[in-house]
Amino acid sequence: MNNLQKLLKDFNVSQTELSRKTGVPQPTINRFLNGKTKSPSYSITRKIAGFFDVSVDYLHGNETINDRPRLIEE
Repeated sequence: MNNLQKLLKDFNVSQTELSRKTGVPQPTINRFLNGKTKSPSYSITRKIAGFFDVSVDYLHGNETINDRPRLIEE
């Protein structure tokens, strides 16, 4: 499972909802999730990262979950 898959699951957000809220086409999100697009453009990953309040590096797997800021107080 890649970091985007984890975020979608953690926040209970569907690909369709993420697409609507970020303006990133759903097929692009799907290709990123399935590894068909290893390096989507910076503008696309920035939109997705911004939605989840994480870094672009986190989306690309260059940071671990421990590097990700806590978004939900427990």
